Amino acid sequence: MGLAYYTADQIQDRQAEVQGELKRQPSWVLREGRMTEWLAKTDCGSRIVDFGAGSGEMEKQLIELGFTDISAVDIDNYLQDIGPGVKVNFVKADLSRDRLEIPDASADIVFAIQIFEHLENPWHCAREIMRIAKPGGRIYFSIPDVTSLINRLSFLFTGRFKTYGLKNNHISIYTGETFRKLWGDGAEIKGIYHSKAWIRFFGRKLRLPGDSWLGKRFSRKIAYCLVRR
Repeated sequence: MGLAYYTADQIQDRQAEVQGELKRQPSWVLREGRMTEWLAKTDCGSRIVDFGAGSGEMEKQLIELGFTDISAVDIDNYLQDIGPGVKVNFVKADLSRDRLEIPDASADIVFAIQIFEHLENPWHCAREIMRIAKPGGRIYFSIPDVTSLINRLSFLFTGRFKTYGLKNNHISIYTGETFRKLWGDGAEIKGIYHSKAWIRFFGRKLRLPGDSWLGKRFSRKIAYCLVRR
């Protein structure tokens, strides 16, 4: 996301700017077909909650896949052109501090795709996800991978991570250990996925196989499938 860091109050005063940036490029999970892969054998009657819904690109794909019980959560309503005759339940909330108007243990699937790195209080948001997810429910969670080789080298030589600069609004950083602390014993990791990787080689962008050893080391984003205990 190309926005500078804004507080929750500042974001709500810049709706047009935020909406334009959200529309610019869907998440890698959607672009690379990961969501369709994850939901391939899922009952279309499942209740899905999308944390940080943005412009609604995920909601559009969920509707195309046949899902009908969808809740979109964000700090403001940025949903655009979901489709005629289609109802998506929008829940307005500051994910860093608000208790969602969603019942306990009611969600079959929760998505939190590229949202936690933007949050001032991700621990509160994680607790809300755990509260609303059913036992046995799936949580799909994606963040920048600061443990990738490209980020390790960047930090080694510059003291900075590639994806955490002054010109974006990424503020929460996760190592493997802090990620596990975030969920505690309430969820079990069932799958790990990497975005497609690339490196610059003599000025050209060289793409690497996403599931290869090298591809995983140079991937800039990582996703997890968690199952609520």
